[in-house]
Amino acid sequence: MKYIFTIYFIVLMFPCFGQPGPIKIFRYFDDFSYLQQSDSLERNWYEKLKFIPLHGQSNISFGGEVREMYQYFDNQNFGDIPPFFETDSEGFLWHRAMVHSNLRFNKRWRLFTQLNSTYTLFKRNPLTPEIDENRLSLHQAFVRVDLTNEGDFIQAGRQEFGKGTQLIIGMREGPNTRLTFDAFLIGSERQKRNIYAFIATPVISMQGVFDDKWIDELIWTFYVVNKLGKDNLDVYYFGFHGSERVYNEIQSTEDRQTIGLRYWRESKGLNYSLESNYQFGNFNTQNISAYNISFEGDKAISDAIGIGMQLNYISGDQDPNDKRLNTYNLLYSKPQFGLAAPIGSTNLINLKPFIILFPFKKFRATLSNYWIWRQSDVDGVYTPAAVQIRPSILNDSDAKFLGNQSTLELFYALNTNFQFFLDYALFQPGAYVKNTGKGETLNYFSFKTSFKF
Repeated sequence: MKYIFTIYFIVLMFPCFGQPGPIKIFRYFDDFSYLQQSDSLERNWYEKLKFIPLHGQSNISFGGEVREMYQYFDNQNFGDIPPFFETDSEGFLWHRAMVHSNLRFNKRWRLFTQLNSTYTLFKRNPLTPEIDENRLSLHQAFVRVDLTNEGDFIQAGRQEFGKGTQLIIGMREGPNTRLTFDAFLIGSERQKRNIYAFIATPVISMQGVFDDKWIDELIWTFYVVNKLGKDNLDVYYFGFHGSERVYNEIQSTEDRQTIGLRYWRESKGLNYSLESNYQFGNFNTQNISAYNISFEGDKAISDAIGIGMQLNYISGDQDPNDKRLNTYNLLYSKPQFGLAAPIGSTNLINLKPFIILFPFKKFRATLSNYWIWRQSDVDGVYTPAAVQIRPSILNDSDAKFLGNQSTLELFYALNTNFQFFLDYALFQPGAYVKNTGKGETLNYFSFKTSFKF
């Protein structure tokens, strides 16, 4: 009985091999409008899933995905075995299946729903439901109403988010179970400016069937994208309230405000993003003062080669005994260093040069190296879930260098629907990791294939 829902998903998806069309990472942005342009257009039977006329102006479409991902870690936590864990080296399989429907009542009203099923197989260590396994859940279910013909809308219900570079809020595509929110969003998307405002609470993924829950956390925003020809300027504010986060081994109520700017371009030959934000507010009896400065850019040298650079400078706490908290809250950020290293975007300095190769059509290889330091030597290291893991009370160090991670990423797109990924990472720990634990070299390997229709 354990795999009944997974088998059901696979049966639904298997016959849809080769489905053409623009498929997006946020599936509610999929655009198959070409199917409506002509009644005489010859459609394959699977294309009929994308536009099924109902009554009057109403229609419905269906889609989904299956993702299989094998991962192997050697010294996942640099040789230190956390409590209740059996091993620091293991291989396991992540399985994800999702199906969705998009019901359009008319030109202004639509209902988007999505089911999610994720399983973890062959893992010896304890599962983390928010990452590893959620056997069946209502992942998204929202109503969107287009208020005008000029791009003004409201969107209410359970939904994914991914604003800007997803350094503050994102759906976290890498882990097995994606992040979603219960939210109310109002937006305006015009020729020269997009404006968004929402209030949301994260949905905490649980392991069972339709048993997800909520915690005492709330996030709200006012986000503006100004279109300046080839370039763009984002201006944003995020507010956050919660009582789950822990800093300097203290858990308390947190009210944090984030204001920021992002200047960016996305084009065929040149991409860049320069972003800076500042956080203020209150935690326990402390005033918050934290910041994040980040840059990422890449440039095509030829049709076959591109080069790039990523920089991050993210504040950590300067003095645990004063009345000011300088630890940056990464909120709901995507994992900054992929799935290999258990390090989140808090209290760190990062330098990452990379090279992108396109040796033949539909294939991409990326070679990169991260050098990572602590920004403050009196603050620790945090996971991508903002949990402090180093140092322990009995094991501290004033060293700053965490280490360097060398990464190889291979990608091949068979067609619009089938994609293959292979990643390898080698993390060589620095003085801080060695001083606060065993400091063993981390090896990571993963192979992933995904099918979407």
